[in-house]
Amino acid sequence: EHVNQERIDSEILENDSHWYLSQPISNHDIVMMHQINKRTVYLQAFYQSAPWWIALLLTLGLIFTLIKLKQAFSNLKEVAYVDQLSTLLNRRGFRNNIEQVLATYTRIKTPWVILMLDIDLFKKVNDGFGHETGDKIIISISNILRNNIRSSDLVCRWGGEEFVIFLYNTTIQDGEKLAQKYRHEISSTIRTPALEPITVSIGIAQASSGESLDEVIERSDRCLYFAKHTGRNKVSTKSSF
Repeated sequence: EHVNQERIDSEILENDSHWYLSQPISNHDIVMMHQINKRTVYLQAFYQSAPWWIALLLTLGLIFTLIKLKQAFSNLKEVAYVDQLSTLLNRRGFRNNIEQVLATYTRIKTPWVILMLDIDLFKKVNDGFGHETGDKIIISISNILRNNIRSSDLVCRWGGEEFVIFLYNTTIQDGEKLAQKYRHEISSTIRTPALEPITVSIGIAQASSGESLDEVIERSDRCLYFAKHTGRNKVSTKSSF
């Protein structure tokens, strides 16, 4: 006997903990009921996808660790290369930055100048008014130096009351003009608590062909020494009496 097969639709029912799959058979005379535990299905789905979740979590953990390491390295670099009082480059930071710069400038034979600046009678200021006053003077001078350079130049606190300024694409004449501007602005705006003006002496040297950074700094230091011993509060391009 031939039996006509009709399209039989299933029906899904559910409660809080189970799904029920109703499957009619034999022309709806008999219904097969399947009970499916929801918790079992969820656990199986989780276990099947666990390797993917583990890989994702490990990747996110690695990214987070790398970000933290980069931040820590950046903080260490700042501590190593930046003077904490003035927030200018320190000597190490200055050398680290200028090595890359000079490699380019020397190759294209661009003129550059070093200014060596020293605060006059700074020990007397510290002894007379205290180190807090001295620190404020350091900060004020640092701001003046920073606000009067271009992005291509470098300024650093060389140590104590000494500062070094690197001027790119600058002749000694232009360097002297900037040094005089520094000297005038510092003496006219910064005072001790007794209203005495703070003055600076500045030595200037322009790099010669084949001359190293240390040699130019040494010449600018000799020019500074000349300015100090011929009256202070002056700019000098001379290095000998």
